[in-house]
Amino acid sequence: MYTIKIMNEFLHGAIWVYEDGIPSSWDKIDADPTLSDLNRQTMELYASYFEFDTNGESYTYNESLERQTKGEMLSLIRKIKERLHELNNGDFEVEDYETERLMNL
Repeated sequence: MYTIKIMNEFLHGAIWVYEDGIPSSWDKIDADPTLSDLNRQTMELYASYFEFDTNGESYTYNESLERQTKGEMLSLIRKIKERLHELNNGDFEVEDYETERLMNL
C-alpha cells in the first residue's frame, strides 16, 4: 500500500511517496504533469523562506515570509490534494502534515 505524505522539505517539494512505510517512487504520482508542476511550485516557494549567509549565519529561516505567503502555499497544497483525489482509485492514502501547521502560523 502506498502512502502520499504532504510535508515540505527544502529542495524537495511537498509530495512524498512511501511504500509500506519506506520512502519510494511511484510512476502514477511521479509522471503526472499536474502534480509535478504543483510540487515544483511548493518546492520553490518553500525554498524562498531560506536565506543564506545573512547576519553572520550560514542560513536563516524567514518565518515572516512564510506567514505572508501561507495563503499561496495553502492553495498549492489544496490543489495537490484535489489532484491526488482525482488519481486515487483506492491504492493509496494521503496524510497531510502541512495544512494544519500552516493554519497555525
